[in-house]
Amino acid sequence: MSSLLDRIEVAETIAISGHVRPDGDCVGSTTGLYRYISENFPEKKVYLTLEKAPDSVQKCIDCSMIMSALELPEDIDLFVSLDCSSLDRLGDAAERFETAKERFVVDHHKTNAFFGDYNEVVPEASSCCEVLYDLLDEERISYKAAVSLYLGIVHDTGGFKYSSTSKHTMEIAGKLLDKGIDSAFIIDTSFYERSWIQNKLMARAISNAQLTEDGFVAYTVISQNDLTEFDATSADTDGIVEQLRLTEGVEIAMFIREDAENAYKVSLRAKKGLVDVSEISVMYNGGGHAKAAGFTAYGNVNDIITDVLSEIRKRK
Repeated sequence: MSSLLDRIEVAETIAISGHVRPDGDCVGSTTGLYRYISENFPEKKVYLTLEKAPDSVQKCIDCSMIMSALELPEDIDLFVSLDCSSLDRLGDAAERFETAKERFVVDHHKTNAFFGDYNEVVPEASSCCEVLYDLLDEERISYKAAVSLYLGIVHDTGGFKYSSTSKHTMEIAGKLLDKGIDSAFIIDTSFYERSWIQNKLMARAISNAQLTEDGFVAYTVISQNDLTEFDATSADTDGIVEQLRLTEGVEIAMFIREDAENAYKVSLRAKKGLVDVSEISVMYNGGGHAKAAGFTAYGNVNDIITDVLSEIRKRK
């Protein structure tokens, strides 16, 4: 299979994108690759399209190069999709991806649909940033690109806590640290720091949380009314599902956020992997990993909760 660097070498116009509602790994991998190409191949025309990055991530990474998918040129030699498991997850960028001369997919989701001409998918990797790092020339990774890659790894490993964190993950992190990045600042600012609004929303979510009779699942819902009451956005709900997962005795955390009338974003997290939550996510046209997955569900929220809990029970 042709390598990513091989395809970059021969392409003149390159577009980069990631999944809708980008998280730290998505923003880290896309901006990291953008930096790598623009700094090492200044003769190339490089475009990065992505939905708005979380504010906490933007405090660490310069995202000023991100543009709307509508601004992408029609003639693209190489389109690189990062941290995206299927074409529809590219959102508005999907059309340009399909019409590009060559399409390269870099990902770590085991539910990946292999929708590119070239697919570098490593399910055992901790993050897309880890997969991307292995495709690049380490000596040519700059300080700014290193910040992006390190942040992505931090976010998708839960601060190096998740079981996907391997010896190789830590070796990569160490080499990125050698570039002179401030690890404490990146971790505190982009991963742990919370605004006052986020703290208030977290309190509401935890206060309204429910526990199944056997204590196996903890779940909570944040409605549009809750967001309006606290003048919050969907990005302010980051961290809620992880806090539920950390509850003593709980194996699976489920966080449900109302994004529109009868439309809910469902996030699932497993602690020990007793249930593969990606299997449930795929049932709803979502994706993810065995211990972290998500999807969008439509209908009555109580029915959604009942159905998901039923699927969890089947797999216990």
